[in-house]
Amino acid sequence: WVDAVDLGKEGQWMWFSSGKTTTYLPWASGEPDNHRSIEHCAVIFHNGNEKWGDTKCHYSFYFMCEKKIY
Repeated sequence: WVDAVDLGKEGQWMWFSSGKTTTYLPWASGEPDNHRSIEHCAVIFHNGNEKWGDTKCHYSFYFMCEKKIY
């Protein structure tokens, strides 16, 4: 997952590393959906559209070091 979480308050997304809140994240359609009320970490979908979704924080994913966003 990327550095964005809503662990403190549902729907209030913040950067985990700094604690600063964020008002914009490039969510995919229908996201974040907090499926089963247990998705609190953001991921970038790897289908080429670079949109984000929420998922369980304990899931493991591939990593990326840096991605240029236009």
